[in-house]
Amino acid sequence: MRIRKNYYNFSFGQYCGVFVDEKTMKKISKLQYETYEKLMEILENSDEVYASNWSISKEPEDRDQNDRIVNYFDDGCKDDLKYRLPSLKELFGIRKVDNLYKVSGRYTDSSELAKKEHTKYLLKGEIE
Repeated sequence: MRIRKNYYNFSFGQYCGVFVDEKTMKKISKLQYETYEKLMEILENSDEVYASNWSISKEPEDRDQNDRIVNYFDDGCKDDLKYRLPSLKELFGIRKVDNLYKVSGRYTDSSELAKKEHTKYLLKGEIE
């Protein structure tokens, strides 16, 4: 069943998140704004905050890539920090959801059901 109500995807990382309705999102947004303002104030007014960088060492090639990752900062490039500070949207990973469907079944089954429903919706739109 296609959902026509506004929902938002509130992400907690690449594979985890929740859908929340508009009423709940407004409550979360208020809290996020307050948190964001406090975080930016701390970051902008602290001496020991640097723009983060990383790279991978080329040698020794026989070592695992994870072992060759190097993290570093250039303490002479403090101005880089202002370009690195995230926007509220980037920090909390929230986006309005389009094409949301309610289905029932195990994960693989529900995924296939959702795809079928969306295909049906798209084909119906092409005919009209």
